[in-house]
Amino acid sequence: MPAAVSTAARVAGAESSLRIAAVRFGSWARLLLAAGMERWIARRDERLLLQKSEHELKDIGIGRADIQRAVRGELRRSR
Repeated sequence: MPAAVSTAARVAGAESSLRIAAVRFGSWARLLLAAGMERWIARRDERLLLQKSEHELKDIGIGRADIQRAVRGELRRSR
């Protein structure tokens, strides 16, 4: 009988390990998806700003040379 209990315990342990692996993979996949979405949004925003005229960019307080830093959140504006 102890062999059957041992086998059942191993199966339960394996199922638990699979659940843990699935959760970790899900967390990793969500992080990867979030990073990809963040890059996609930044590229989209950069394309949209590059289409603006110099006057429109000046109205929102950035120059054409500042677009990439503004999209990445690196641009500090004085108030």
